[in-house]
Amino acid sequence: MISVFKKLSWYFKEQWVRYTLAISALIVVNVLVVIPPTILGEVIDSIQRNQLTSERFTQLVAFFIALIITSYLISFFWDYTLFGRAILLEKR
Repeated sequence: MISVFKKLSWYFKEQWVRYTLAISALIVVNVLVVIPPTILGEVIDSIQRNQLTSERFTQLVAFFIALIITSYLISFFWDYTLFGRAILLEKR
């Protein structure tokens, strides 16, 4: 496996910005996917304590949906960036 990376080191040096962006986006997505279960837990805890208002529920649902959409878009970006580069390498 390491020998493959050595053989392709010229390409990684040439495309280092794109690979850095893709890996950074991947890290951000992995952090973001931890948040929705936390929001769900907060909603459940608020229901148990009878502290959940309709305004708070609406806020949490909107934040949940925005977070899921953001996570999807960033996932698409890193996937497209990383694998798009691989397709270009294959063409070369």
